[in-house]
Amino acid sequence: MPVRCVHTAGRDTCPEGYYALYEHANYNTPCPGGASPTLGQTVIANESVASLNGYDWHAGLTTSVANKTMMHLELFIDCAFRGRSMIVAPGEFVDRLPPFFDKAVSSARLITGSHQDGVLMVADRAVPAEQVPGGERVVGRDGVIVGREARGEGAVQGFGP
Repeated sequence: MPVRCVHTAGRDTCPEGYYALYEHANYNTPCPGGASPTLGQTVIANESVASLNGYDWHAGLTTSVANKTMMHLELFIDCAFRGRSMIVAPGEFVDRLPPFFDKAVSSARLITGSHQDGVLMVADRAVPAEQVPGGERVVGRDGVIVGREARGEGAVQGFGP
């Protein structure tokens, strides 16, 4: 299936092996205890997308994410995989993106690699675990700071280039 933009509701609309970017919080379904849309735009893909603009999507739409791939999904605020980034681990769901990323995602990249718990990688050196903020897991990829685990959502707020 190619990258497509459809109207859906619910995180189950994301097939296995794909990721989905939802227009509204809670995967386009009503939030508990409050009113919200029951249907919204959703980008469904199993490949990297350098610009979401080409799929009737723009940076002001992504609010929740489902990652049903076996790879990490890196979301960027700028097209062409640039700007601040955030990582959603394989099998993770984010019902509401952190404020800096909410309605700001412009490109999405599937990446492979491993996380190093408790070690912050900066260029060629590692920062000792005791210097990592308490209760946080910092992820290093190719010697570049990628992010710090976001609380409660399984996502990682990025500090990438």
